[in-house]
Amino acid sequence: MKVEILSTGEKIKRARIYKGLTLRDICEEKISVSKMSCIENNKVTAEPWILEYISEKLDLDLKYLMHDVRDQILENIKVFKTYKENNSYSNNYIENVLYNLEYAETYRYYDLACEILHLLFSYHLSKNNFEDLRIIIPRSYDLCQKSNDELFQLKYYMDIAVYLSSNGEYSQAISYYSSVRKRLKELKVEDKSQLIRATYNECAALITMEDFDAAKERCDELVEIVDYSETDILKGDIYHIFSILALHTNDYEKFKDYEEKTLYYYRNDVRRKAMCFHNFALTMFKNNKRSTAKEYMNQAIEQYPKENTEQLCSFLIIAVQTLIENGILDLAQKVTDEVLNYAINLDSTKFIESAYYYKAVILQMQNNYSSSETYMNLSLDALVRYGSKSKIYKRYLEMGEMYHKLGEIAESIKFFNLAMQLEKKM
Repeated sequence: MKVEILSTGEKIKRARIYKGLTLRDICEEKISVSKMSCIENNKVTAEPWILEYISEKLDLDLKYLMHDVRDQILENIKVFKTYKENNSYSNNYIENVLYNLEYAETYRYYDLACEILHLLFSYHLSKNNFEDLRIIIPRSYDLCQKSNDELFQLKYYMDIAVYLSSNGEYSQAISYYSSVRKRLKELKVEDKSQLIRATYNECAALITMEDFDAAKERCDELVEIVDYSETDILKGDIYHIFSILALHTNDYEKFKDYEEKTLYYYRNDVRRKAMCFHNFALTMFKNNKRSTAKEYMNQAIEQYPKENTEQLCSFLIIAVQTLIENGILDLAQKVTDEVLNYAINLDSTKFIESAYYYKAVILQMQNNYSSSETYMNLSLDALVRYGSKSKIYKRYLEMGEMYHKLGEIAESIKFFNLAMQLEKKM
């Protein structure tokens, strides 16, 4: 349900009409009718004494009457931020956000409009809604320019950097992060939250690019400002990335120290702790510490909270991918079966498709192509119902390759032809 936003004038007009009163009835000799008409139509702002008079005349709460459009949008933004922090959105989230954005633009509250678009950007990014992101990016740029506030413009560049990172364009993302970081330091902004986030994200991108020397420089900067972090979660995120870098540079003593601090700051967030264990395991696999990596993977899978089944399935699929990539097939098979059971109970085509697909991949890695065929076809049936053309195209190629290995040339050619036909439409 959409929370309606009303200006002070609209509240007065609605209450007056509801009581069956005319403008002259409420104005009496105190206020001119023309002025009250202007107040109701948002052409002028009512003085405090007028609001006090009207609140008594119409039996309205004075605080309610003084709570104007800007105040209401600000309150709604606080609610939207809690959705983002908890990574749990209401069904009408988009409708409410766009409704507030429309009011912010209409009233030229460009600072609030920028804040709302930032939240909308974060939502679409978390859902991988890249088409929606491409639509709102130019709108965000336009509103940030209208705000005449360089900090909002820098926040826009941060959003673009995050978008680039999510698309694997790390070099460009690093360039944006670096520019924002340097400019914030030049401006000597008292609030360090944006500087912390820019430095943190740049460090993460550098680690992904395996530029560990540059990442170490950014980490050294983060050490100096970590105590300015607004929340324990952000401190946990920072020590988390310190831990990852320590693993990459084979400094196990530092890793254990940073791991302890990470888990301390994540102490009230079991989901983050589990994801943290997964990331440690992933890094350990890359650095040939397989035995310890398996221990951390088991901890990650065991500790991830079970309350939100959709989030659990998403996490377990990531875990399965990591296990398959590193040849831990027995555990991958067990987790995939768990995902399939959860997915069936959820009646989720997306998760059912993923479970069937990874069961097929595991069987192929075990050279059991005949059993793999069944699950690949079940997966494809689900994928064509919701998947993008790009994903279906790649699956056709995989199917063609699978049938080639099975020696079924006709089927192999059929799927390669389907891939070629779909490629022309992309």
